[in-house]
Amino acid sequence: MTSGKIYKIDPGARTRAEFATDSWIFKHLAAALKSSPPPPSRCSHLREQLIARLHEPAPGDTRTVRTTDGEWRALAPGVTIKLLRSDTRADNMTAYIRMQPGAALDSHVHRQSEECMVLEGEIFIGAHRLCAGDMHVAAAGTVHAPSTSPRGALLLVRSQLLSSH
Repeated sequence: MTSGKIYKIDPGARTRAEFATDSWIFKHLAAALKSSPPPPSRCSHLREQLIARLHEPAPGDTRTVRTTDGEWRALAPGVTIKLLRSDTRADNMTAYIRMQPGAALDSHVHRQSEECMVLEGEIFIGAHRLCAGDMHVAAAGTVHAPSTSPRGALLLVRSQLLSSH
């Protein structure tokens, strides 16, 4: 005769043996995967190879501008520019332009098209608002209203060469 109790077996329950087996497997796998540092001579060789790779020229007819290359220069109050590329024959350049909060750039005419990608922050070209991720293209011959950045911004700009840069 039964006691009248109903016992349910939880199919998700695990036995002590299963946990012990898992623990044993994990312990032995972890030990097998444990790495040890290479000998000092190998470390030195790897470091030399890595440093040499950092100074290798870009492949083919390409050019890489590293984040540490170039310098930021004043463009206007609260505005700095870092020239990434310039082509005097084509009279154009690519540069980062950083605008501090409250900074402004005067109205200007474009002798050739200008591409402006907002990487961080926001700017206003007149009343036209551009936010991070927005791309603005101004055709040659257009006049830009003054550009302002109430909160600050970082721009990637491809445009005509600036006379002072």
